[in-house]
Amino acid sequence: MSKALSVFILAVIILTIGLIMLLMTQPDSPRETFLTYLFEAVSAFGTVGLSMGITPSLTAAGKLIIIVIMLLGRVGLLTVAYVVTSRRVAAPYRYSEEKVMIG
Repeated sequence: MSKALSVFILAVIILTIGLIMLLMTQPDSPRETFLTYLFEAVSAFGTVGLSMGITPSLTAAGKLIIIVIMLLGRVGLLTVAYVVTSRRVAAPYRYSEEKVMIG
């Protein structure tokens, strides 16, 4: 239950941040609305392939935001969170030892 809730909360946070960044980087246009950008962000996160047709008209920063949202949605939030937060402890190496019979 806690994993499902954490994935849901992370997804909402990622989508909210992505949507705010999309709205900040796009020039004001009367034909695109808040719901259009929301649909693009959710569709990118779900990697479902649906679009409202505004993706070609996005700025380079907007396209980069969509790419990052797609990558996070495809790889998975728990995987990304694990990679970011995991600490690698370098395992000390040792030389192999073996008793070899001669003769």
